[in-house]
Amino acid sequence: MRSTTISRRGFTLPEILVSITLLAVLAAVVVPAIASQVEKSDPTRIGNDLLAIRGASEQFLSDVRKYPTSLGQLTNVIKTSETPLIGVYGKADSVRWRGPYLTKDSVATDSTGYSLAFKQPFDTSTMPISGVSAGAGITYLLISVPGVDSLSATKIDGMFDDGVLTTGSFRWKKKGATGTDTLKYLAIPIQ
Repeated sequence: MRSTTISRRGFTLPEILVSITLLAVLAAVVVPAIASQVEKSDPTRIGNDLLAIRGASEQFLSDVRKYPTSLGQLTNVIKTSETPLIGVYGKADSVRWRGPYLTKDSVATDSTGYSLAFKQPFDTSTMPISGVSAGAGITYLLISVPGVDSLSATKIDGMFDDGVLTTGSFRWKKKGATGTDTLKYLAIPIQ
């Protein structure tokens, strides 16, 4: 008599169902944890990007002795045909440029957390000094991030400043129905 052996290949239905169940439970635990970490990183990235731009702007000011107008001036050699925030660039200014002051190129630096971008060119803003008439105040180099909602702006302000959107270095402005909510960073006081 011959003996027939049947070789077993593959998995049984109960084995497959147990495996799928274990993977589903694992995914239910891991996916929300990863999603919350991604959500936490956006305010941190915007704040860190703004601080890096402020540091680069301070170094630019130290070298060139004029305020930058855009991220492009922090990453590319300035030309006399470009205009600084205040005044004009001369040949001596472009010779003093020691950049790049940021590690990314200006196109990559333009984007930040929440898939938003910094407003170009930079701007200035005058903030009144407490107890002084409305006309007096300190003028700042202003870096704006349009599209930041109130909740995100509060998170950023709380991580890097005083946590109040109407005081400190970070300010938030809600625009009307046609405008865009904007986070504003008072980067450097301008004399």
